[in-house]
Amino acid sequence: MRASESMNINNSNCSLFSNVIRVEINGPPAGFGFTSNSPVCTDNNLEFTLNGGASYLIWGPNGYNDNSSFPHISSPSIADSGWYYAEIKTLGGCTKLDSTHVVIKGPNAKVTPDQSVCSGSAVPLTASGGATYAWSPPDGLSATNISNPLALPRTTTKYQVKVTDQSGCSKTEAVTIRLLNGELKAGFTMPEVVCPNDIAIFNDNSVGKIVSWSWSFGNGELSEEQQPSPQKYANPSFNTNYPVKLIVVDSSGCADTAVSYIKVVNNCIIQVPNAFTPNGDGHNDYLYPLNAWKATQLRFRVYNRFGQVVFETGDWTKKWDGTLGGKMLPTGTYVWTLDYNDENKKHISLKGTTVLIR
Repeated sequence: MRASESMNINNSNCSLFSNVIRVEINGPPAGFGFTSNSPVCTDNNLEFTLNGGASYLIWGPNGYNDNSSFPHISSPSIADSGWYYAEIKTLGGCTKLDSTHVVIKGPNAKVTPDQSVCSGSAVPLTASGGATYAWSPPDGLSATNISNPLALPRTTTKYQVKVTDQSGCSKTEAVTIRLLNGELKAGFTMPEVVCPNDIAIFNDNSVGKIVSWSWSFGNGELSEEQQPSPQKYANPSFNTNYPVKLIVVDSSGCADTAVSYIKVVNNCIIQVPNAFTPNGDGHNDYLYPLNAWKATQLRFRVYNRFGQVVFETGDWTKKWDGTLGGKMLPTGTYVWTLDYNDENKKHISLKGTTVLIR
């Protein structure tokens, strides 16, 4: 810019000059491009290619935006399909918009959400959206090639499933099954048989960080003690099995249950009948020591009149049917001997006779 008086406007020597101002005009981006490697499978990477600008801003479906030099989506999902837009900017700040359409092929895979369970609990896992399924690791799974296996992990486990559709495209999803506790196992010991006037003692031998016990003895009595009081049972008219149940709960709130049956009998006096009739009518058909519930180291023998052993057993529930070698023995008197240790480990020897009647 030059400034001068009007009379000297044509005389540069009588004028003042300003600084030189340079103005550059930038045009919009030219020769730009915005493309992708679509279509891609869900188990591949979606990659974008940009050119013609100095910087870029991309946005699209599923909340996607990026301004990096290598825009991409690793293992895209079906929801990543659609139109993507790019703002292409020159060094001078001029911009142009471009777009590209993306197609993601593959299963719309879904899987069971993460779960927290007690140790020993079976968890149903479910995957959907595919034609085939491959689960890993196999530990604790009922199957690895179905959509809905049962999982029984021993430790907290992250299971992955590769879901593949009819086109061969795959998608991998994961579910974590977290164990709330360590080992928990309810258990107890008790007498196998309760005789009249016996006192039954129950001992807890459960495993785990147990904080509560709940007993039911089948006789109408309950207890919440770890070591409950001895129990009594009414003398039954006939031998009866009573259910005994123990429920334990650990510090994680997980529970386990043990159930067993205790036999309450109406007679524990060991006797050998003085006669039996092995005729198959269901009454008094066998000879054996009755009520030997608590006998140990038992030996029962039967002899004929010649002193020959015709029957011998160490198991009192195995009964003599009046035969020898599969042949019926004749009516007559037979001698028996019975040796055993009683519940106080005292040795008892008995001898007597019985009549076989046909």
